[in-house]
Amino acid sequence: MENTLLIVIIALIAFLAILVALIAYFGVRFFKMKEKEQELKTLFKKNTVPSLSSINPEAIKEFKKHQKDPSKFQAAKECDNHPDRYAHHQCAISSSPLCQDCLVQHDGHWIGRSFFEFYLADNWLQIKLFSENENDQIQYISQIKNELWQDEIPLIIQGHYKINVENDNIESFTAIYCRESDENEIKSKLGMLH
Repeated sequence: MENTLLIVIIALIAFLAILVALIAYFGVRFFKMKEKEQELKTLFKKNTVPSLSSINPEAIKEFKKHQKDPSKFQAAKECDNHPDRYAHHQCAISSSPLCQDCLVQHDGHWIGRSFFEFYLADNWLQIKLFSENENDQIQYISQIKNELWQDEIPLIIQGHYKINVENDNIESFTAIYCRESDENEIKSKLGMLH
């Protein structure tokens, strides 16, 4: 009887220890997420964003005149959520052009506010790095990104720059990021790339 009681007490203590560990783990994750959210709220206060109609047509003409190739000039895109505002960046997840009020910058990525919790819910890994002379592969990856997003599998394509002091030039790289849970599927899709 005493042995049975002792075993029940030990099992109960083990169960309580596991329960406390789980509560602590999820509590820490929750507080970290809330802390990041609060930090971003203080960083991104409401800014007034100029509308597209406020862009001076003469300034656009002047810009075109000084372009090396004026045919490459693209007018500012509109924000998908606010058609009267110009897009500040594209959302790294959905590729939608968005204004400054619709975006959050986190870990060097511009994320649409509607996808920010989605972004924070997973660990993201850099799975591939391309140099600037691999442009054809980057275009191929952009197509893969669009196909994957149709299945709600996100892929982030991010440009990076590095100063090469020896050659006195700036080198550009493109990094590919995916959720940790999608790593194997993404790597198999990108497997044909070198």
